[in-house]
Order: sequence, then structure tokens, then C-alpha cells
Amino acid sequence: STISNYDAAMTYIFTPSGPSAGAGGVISGMAAGTTYTATANDGSCSSAPSAPFSNAPQLASPAIPVISSTPPTCTSDGSSTISNYDAAMTYIFTPSGPSAGAGGVISGMAAGTTYTAAANDGSCSSAPSAPFSNAPQLPVPVATITGLLTYCTGGTTTLTASGGTGYVWMDSAGNTISNNDSIIVTEGTYIVEVTNSSSCSDTASASVTELSNLTVIISGAMNYCPGANTTLTATGGTSYSWSNGSITDSITVTQGTYTVTAADAGCSGTASAVVTELVPAPINLGSDVTACEDSLVILDAGSGYTNYVWSNGDTTRFMQPPTTGTYSVTAADANGCTVSGSVNVAFDECITITIPSAFSPNGDGINDIFRVRSENITEFSMAIFNRWGEKVFETNNINDGWDGYYKNEKAEIGVYAYYASINNRIYKGSITLIR
Repeated sequence: STISNYDAAMTYIFTPSGPSAGAGGVISGMAAGTTYTATANDGSCSSAPSAPFSNAPQLASPAIPVISSTPPTCTSDGSSTISNYDAAMTYIFTPSGPSAGAGGVISGMAAGTTYTAAANDGSCSSAPSAPFSNAPQLPVPVATITGLLTYCTGGTTTLTASGGTGYVWMDSAGNTISNNDSIIVTEGTYIVEVTNSSSCSDTASASVTELSNLTVIISGAMNYCPGANTTLTATGGTSYSWSNGSITDSITVTQGTYTVTAADAGCSGTASAVVTELVPAPINLGSDVTACEDSLVILDAGSGYTNYVWSNGDTTRFMQPPTTGTYSVTAADANGCTVSGSVNVAFDECITITIPSAFSPNGDGINDIFRVRSENITEFSMAIFNRWGEKVFETNNINDGWDGYYKNEKAEIGVYAYYASINNRIYKGSITLIR
């Protein structure tokens, strides 16, 4: 209480005694709940007593908040609650940020930050609570499965889990099959539960497939023309190894047998190919040709070819040689190979030659002389030999003939050989002497 019209020159007397007035009129020494009056005295006179007054006792402070904290879990941070929560109170947090809701649940706390809380009833505040904080959510592992998810027929594969300290493998039916981080498996679906040191867990799954062995195919021409080569190409894998040491999908080769092994995702397969060098048959232009001058001679390179080229420049299947000479042709056969052939063609001045096969030198005037008959003769010689190789007749005149005498005597009946050169062409054969 305070004397509002306090005058320091006055003496203030309180009833009942005990209190006193100090500077500014502030009254001290009052007993809470006791009613007092006060009079002012100037040393001579006293005022009438004041209206009765008293000081109410000190207000009660709100209860100090009691905080209950819950530890964190694998799915959430820790939480705190005011155990003695009073909805009529206002709760003040230091540092600011959180607030208290229904049931005393505190929200807005930053995990790991330490707070205090005080209750305020609108007039008084409680002392601060004991410091409290929420621990952050427990670490959760991340389950990971590594390893090949395919394998070749008859094989296996290994799956390895990581991310924690404990592992439980299960099959698709939920049966536990291993407690190790790695397992050897065949085709199927596998689940692993990974646990860490905080006893939090995560799961992962993997499906494993069994692959068939690779089907490897070799393509390309399996034969080639002489002097050339061919290219073989393997398919069916992602890497290749040939029997000739090549590790590409395609190889250029000549005659022989070639094997390739293909691989893909751990699986393999093989294939082989036999390459042959073709032996094309030459073009058959037939036997050498001898013909009379001005005769029509047609050379035929045959059917089944393309790209004919003759030595005289012609480019068709048939060719008419114009003069004596050797003629050749090249062409492509059904396999695309270049083949060739040649033939000799001779044009001669044609003459008719008659050479008897027998004569009878008996003096009757009929067939008594053996002679060669022809026209347009520019060169001639002839010799006749007996069976012992003796020359019995010789002439350089086509009009001369043998009369059947040798050394002025009649030659023996029998077979004789003749050898004649007519226009520089040789004719030989036998004649029979008859008497």
C-alpha cells in the first residue's frame, strides 16, 4: 500500500502500530491480511484516520511443469508431454517455438534442442521446468541386394545384402533360408530383412531367372571365288571368340573350318562353319577350229554366264572370229566367279584333194598309176615307202605318179605308206598295190 498524498513533513501514525511510511509514501511493515488506518500529524495537530486498508497475501505461483519424454522410434522422433498440464495455464518455452496442446502434448520441438517450460496463470509464472529435449528418430537401414539376377541353365548365382548388421533371407513363401549376408540361389524371388544396431529394419527383394544356353548363328557366304575371301558374322551373344583368335563378331577368312564361342550374361554357345574355295569350270569353247577362208565360224561361250568379254572386244555370248588367231573369253558364272576359255581358229585356202587308197599297175590302162589329184596347188611333194621303210617313189610334181615299179622292177603286192606335203599341209596314209 502507498499514501497517495504523502507529505514528507508529516508524521504518519498507523493503527494498529507496526507499519511506517517511507519515501514516496510507500508503506512498509504491514502484516498481510491486517486492516490498518493511518493519520497524519504535523507536530501540532493530527488528521482524521484514513479509510481502513490492508494488503492481501502474496498470490500462489503456478505449479512448475513436469515434463515426461518418450524415446524416439524407427519411424519418429522422441516426444515430450507436460504431465501436470493445466488447460487454464499458458506455457512459455525457452527457446521459443514449441507449444502445448490438448493433454499436454508438446509440438514444434526441434529434435536435439534442449528446452525449459514455465506455466503462467495470467498473473504469475512458475519457475522453469527441468531442461528436456526430444532425441531424433532412430536411423533406419537401407536394404540393398547386389549380384547377377540371371544365370545359365544348370548354374546358380549369388545374392549379397548390405546396409545393416543383421540379415534374414526368406523365400517367396516367407520361409527363412539364411542368416548370412550372402546366399547362393537358383530361379525364384528372394526377400531380405536388414537390421541395424538400433534394431530398425528394412527389406528388399530380388527375382532370379534361369537363362537358356545361347543360340549362336554364323551368317555369310560359305564359299568364295579363287583369289578372294569371305566374311563370317556371328550373332546371339554380346562377346565372341573365334577359333582363329579373333574376338570380334565378324571375321574375313579363306578356306577352312571356323568355330565361334559367344557369351552373354555368363551364358555361352558355339557354332561352326565350313568355308570352301570354289573351283569353277573353265568355259569350253570346243576343239581348235580349222575352216576354209570365207567360212562362217561362230564361237559359243555357253549359257549360264554373265558379263561376257571376248579378246576382240565383243561382249555377247556368241562371237564370229574374223581372222586366224587365238580367241579367249571371260565371263562370270552363277557364283559370280570369273571364268575363261580360249580356242585356236585357223582359216585356210580350201582345196579338194583326192588320194586313192589302192591302185593296180597291170597295164590295162585302168588305175595303173597312183597319183594325188587336186587344183590350186602351190606347193607339193610326196614320198612312198615299203614296209621296210625303203623309199620306193618320190616326186615334187603333182602330175607325176607311181607306176608300181621300184628299181625298174615290179614292186611287190602289198600295203605302202605315203607322206605328202600339199600347200604346206601334211597328209599321210596307206595305199594298197594290187596286180
